[in-house]
Amino acid sequence: MLELKNINTIINNEYMGIQIIEIENPNLFLAQMFEYEYQTDSGSILLNSRETFISECYLLSNLTKANELYNFTSKNILYKTFIEDSHFDPEAILLANLINEYCEQYNLKFANNLLDFNLDKIKLLKAIININDNLLINKNILFKWLESSKNSTKQTIILNNFDNIKLKELLKHTNSFNFILFTNNMWKYCSDWDDLEACSFYYKNEFISFQDINLLKTFIFQQFPGISFETLASDFDIQNRIKKLLIQ
Repeated sequence: MLELKNINTIINNEYMGIQIIEIENPNLFLAQMFEYEYQTDSGSILLNSRETFISECYLLSNLTKANELYNFTSKNILYKTFIEDSHFDPEAILLANLINEYCEQYNLKFANNLLDFNLDKIKLLKAIININDNLLINKNILFKWLESSKNSTKQTIILNNFDNIKLKELLKHTNSFNFILFTNNMWKYCSDWDDLEACSFYYKNEFISFQDINLLKTFIFQQFPGISFETLASDFDIQNRIKKLLIQ
């Protein structure tokens, strides 16, 4: 089950790891979720009976920088990749033997046991390698990160109007991640009729979901005989007419 507590509305009783939520202004809606959490000191997302704060999720958009996914903390996949690489030898990089010799010399000069060579791998990586602060994530960076990440617990990702991805591309990662997509155009994520089962749109403090696709297709074909999904996904006028019919 997926519920957004700031509007006290269940989005999907059968949430299976991915939900696309169409709303006119995703940024404003996310701000209202943050405000709800601040005012109530409780999470704004109820995901399969677990209350979740936005701060516990990855909140990603096309303006998110890559260094929000990759860093040199001990649990991050980038750090683990360096440490688990058998060819990465920090002591060789630092000429550890030479540094030890200097420590011994200066200990003799100043005080015994004053200096001790301590190799901190995290500090070393931060000191000698820079992560590009200006690199924004795109589809390629996002999916490489999804494929590389190894989490002991299932993480939640909120995608805010992220472009150039399809729902089916995310589905193969739902064993490791929960996905919530906020957008002002849900159709851009869908490739066929079945994808609509994971979609809902906002109307007067309520979310309208597409849960029975066969019934929906019958309903649509009655109104628009012979229409293809590709035509529906690209025609805003027909989309709006279908929404109005569903609301009635």
